[in-house]
Amino acid sequence: MSIEAVFFDIDGTLIDENKLTADKTVYAINQLRENGIKVIFATGRSPRHIVDVQKMFGIHSFVCFNGSVGVCEGKRIFQHALNHGSLTRLITDATTKNNPMVFLNERGSYASSEADEQISASFNHLKEDHPEYRPNVWESEEIIQSFLYCSPEEQKMYEEEHEELKFTRWHTYAVDVNNHNMNKSVGIKSYLEYLNINPRNTAAFGDNLNDLEMLSYVGYGIAMGNAVDVAKEKADYVTKPLHENGIYFGLKHMGLI
Repeated sequence: MSIEAVFFDIDGTLIDENKLTADKTVYAINQLRENGIKVIFATGRSPRHIVDVQKMFGIHSFVCFNGSVGVCEGKRIFQHALNHGSLTRLITDATTKNNPMVFLNERGSYASSEADEQISASFNHLKEDHPEYRPNVWESEEIIQSFLYCSPEEQKMYEEEHEELKFTRWHTYAVDVNNHNMNKSVGIKSYLEYLNINPRNTAAFGDNLNDLEMLSYVGYGIAMGNAVDVAKEKADYVTKPLHENGIYFGLKHMGLI
């Protein structure tokens, strides 16, 4: 196996809930690049919500919104918006059930509720500002991804009633909403076609539910030691937890640094 590119999830993989990383992670990423291997973020976050992490690691290539947007060295190479009809039906349902939503695109994030504790808690978790109150933004702007605020039991109901959408929980209160056929591996596939790299010559690090397809798709999937169990099951190798220099030891294990 000759690795040409490595994809990194961000939250729980490169940084913790306080946007801190392990002492050897930046060094490991820099070594990887010096060895001629492409380094690319693969995250559920929006491009606007990874600016601090980009500065920390000096990375300007990414797959965001769980595969929906790809940028290579600052150049956008693909973008897939949420299906407008599917989103409209979900909004109608969520409004009836009193479940708030956040709408995201590359310009910003917009809340359906002016003051909601669950929305505030989730954005505090991301260490990001509370979204702007614009409940009707989806009528005039293209929406790439949405957050739906609901319980796990309610999530099951939404999954049954909106099969054309994909619901992936990332927070106690919130799930990502994407088109049903969208996930990180779909974005990575498009990205690799642009770079003309075979998937078997790639690796990825992840820790959570939105990393499952990615870990299975690349040539070598590595789960963090702090990953959820199902991610560890999908991975080819489980490295140490984030704060025990899991990235450094994972790359060392592969002989990439």
